[in-house]
Amino acid sequence: MGCRGKTSGPRRRVAVAGSSSKGAEVRVLLCGPGATLGLAEQDGDLLQPRDVSPGQLLNRLIANEVRVDLCAIFLPNTRWTENDLREGVGIAQPPEVAAFMLQPGVRYFTF
Repeated sequence: MGCRGKTSGPRRRVAVAGSSSKGAEVRVLLCGPGATLGLAEQDGDLLQPRDVSPGQLLNRLIANEVRVDLCAIFLPNTRWTENDLREGVGIAQPPEVAAFMLQPGVRYFTF
């Protein structure tokens, strides 16, 4: 979850991290192909110029108490289980996610 914007890829991740450090409540919902990032075994390729992987960036967000959830339909439709999740990644509860998203002032980044 985040704000709709024109930034892309690593710049969005930096924007999310920056928003969190400014006191905004940041939540990440991993869906579709991006949901694999919630798995402990997935880190992704290193991003330049800092030689940091998407998994490392996600771990930093989790360490800074950003809530990270996996789409509720991801695991039941794959070979993975909750035991395969990265530490700190939960399973989204659709009614709770919808309630959060409908709050006034919540903005979204999609990537």
